[in-house]
Amino acid sequence: MYIENKIISKAYRKAKTSWGIGCLLLIACLALLVVGIARFAEVRRNSRSLNEILESADSDKKNQMAYVDLIGMFVFAEQGDNREYYIGYDDNRYYIITMDSKGYDYCVKQYENASGRTFHITGYTDSIPIEARSLAVEGLNEESKKSVVTLASFNKVFGEVCLNVLEESKLYGAAGFLRSVKGEATGIFILLAIIGLTMFLIGRSHIKTFTRALGPDNPHSDELIKEINGPDAEWIAGMKTYVTEHYMVSVTDQFSAARFEDIFWIYRTKHSTNGIHDYDYLNVITTDGRRQMIARGGAATKKRATNTEEIHERLLGLAAEKNPEAKIGFSSENQTAYNELRKTIKAKKAGM
Repeated sequence: MYIENKIISKAYRKAKTSWGIGCLLLIACLALLVVGIARFAEVRRNSRSLNEILESADSDKKNQMAYVDLIGMFVFAEQGDNREYYIGYDDNRYYIITMDSKGYDYCVKQYENASGRTFHITGYTDSIPIEARSLAVEGLNEESKKSVVTLASFNKVFGEVCLNVLEESKLYGAAGFLRSVKGEATGIFILLAIIGLTMFLIGRSHIKTFTRALGPDNPHSDELIKEINGPDAEWIAGMKTYVTEHYMVSVTDQFSAARFEDIFWIYRTKHSTNGIHDYDYLNVITTDGRRQMIARGGAATKKRATNTEEIHERLLGLAAEKNPEAKIGFSSENQTAYNELRKTIKAKKAGM
């Protein structure tokens, strides 16, 4: 969309820039995700059996992708968050497995469908909490009805790490990606995703305010542009606001244009951040129910005098003069009238 007015064009380019940067950041996140998933898939293909890891001389046996084919498994402790600890076993040894109900259901399904009647489980190796060690010793001895293991022989019987099972549906998703990249890479991915999505959504929202008012779908767009660029248009620089024969227009990060004859209710609003009064603006509600911020101006301080209130009072008077039917100022009566307007608009939409 081409905009001749330099002030409006600059604001429109700013909105498009925000949207464009958001798009680039989201594309970068997508690329990171694709690379991460590919890397995760490679790690999964090259995963070792849990027994091989436990028998290895690796100094750090945690956070490795592993698999195990169990011929039996039973629960011995609840971990919380709907997760439980299991003792599993194959022909080689006993293992400690932790998973949630979905992971367990998946294992049962694998067991029922497998010709060899085994639990094929994939997950990450993880440390075993002290309390889980004690419960595992009790659980195995109780299941075996004899003393099979003690805390002293725990590592020999169960190994140094347990297998933390993810649901199969998550293995190729974001969870798999975040487990396959560590530290700074994960932080960068999350940060880029948040910033990119925020800039994309804000930029797109701001662009829509320009296209809605100045695009071909607005039957008054030609009139609006002509008046803004005309010699009689008043530009209030401190508020980034145009005042013309038929319009009040604010050009900030977004474009807000209110036609005087379409104003239903207009009143002054004070805005505060953390209890500190920082700026005022005119809250303009048009007959279609849309609410817009017009003529935003900074609050007066000891160091900065401002004529915000004076300008707002003048614009309120101008709105009353050009549209005698408009509700001026905040009051319970005007609020009631606005509530009725909303009900009417909602009823019309429901009847369409």
